[in-house]
This record gives sequence, structure tokens and C-alpha cells, in this order.
Amino acid sequence: MSVAFSDTNSDLPNSSANGGKQSGLGTTGPPGTGDEWCTPPRVLLVEDDAICRKLSGKLLSIFGCTFDVAQDGLAAVKAVNSGQYDVVLMDIVMPRMDGVSAASQIRQFNTWTPIVPVTSNISEDDRLTY
Repeated sequence: MSVAFSDTNSDLPNSSANGGKQSGLGTTGPPGTGDEWCTPPRVLLVEDDAICRKLSGKLLSIFGCTFDVAQDGLAAVKAVNSGQYDVVLMDIVMPRMDGVSAASQIRQFNTWTPIVPVTSNISEDDRLTY
């Protein structure tokens, strides 16, 4: 059985590829909390896998975030250099430039934006590296 997913991000309700528009969620914080964002958090989602991008994008939309997508570390460095983000969600294992190298390059010109590693690598050595 296979499931077809679009490799574009225009079908993600809150991605900049869709004009940053959300479908029906407004600018609320996490569902059921009663909290409201003054400004929806702007997230850079860095993920090379299409299925993970789609799932992560849907979760970010549910939580009222606006987001841009970069598909590898090089694109992430360029995006952070040209835009402002409240947080970067960074995959670790990617083509062209891995997440650790991208985070290191980003830190050369941006020391304030949190970079959160997102990976399935769970060894103790991996945790210490990130």
C-alpha cells in the first residue's frame, strides 16, 4: 500500500507557499488552552523528507504557527540569513548539508534564534553531538 503526498508545500495550510494562511484556526495558541498568540510564531521547518514535512507542517498549523520550509541545511542557512524566525526546527540527517553543520553556520551570524534538533537518532553519542 502506498500513500501519495505532494512534494510541494502549497497544500500545508499555514506555509508561506500557501500565503501563510491558516484554515479556520485564527491566531490561537495550542488547542484547548485558551491562550492566544499576539503574533503567530514564525517557524523555519528544515526537513528533507516529504512525509515528515507534511506531518510537521500540519502540526505547526494546528498550533497556530506560520512557517517556511527548507529542504536541506544549505537552504536553512540562506533562509535564516534572509528572514526572521522565532524558532528553527532542524532535521539532522539531510543531503547537501546536515543539520549540525547548518546550525554551526547559522550561529556565526545569528546567536539568538533557538534551533531545535528534530531527529530519530537516539544514541547517547548523537545526543551529545546535538
